Amino acid sequence: MARRITTRGLLVDLSGNPQGTLHHPGRVAEFCGRENLAELVAAGTPLGLAQALWV
Repeated sequence: MARRITTRGLLVDLSGNPQGTLHHPGRVAEFCGRENLAELVAAGTPLGLAQALWV
């Protein structure tokens, strides 16, 4: 999930390691405190098969 959030530009990756991500703790806390966090995450999450069938 962190990689998807970083790819969408919502958090900045501070690491050059392709196996993981590294984020500034303050920025993570700020991001997690957003009131629209659920909408931000849902907007970038692909639907599963069961969900896609109901859309």
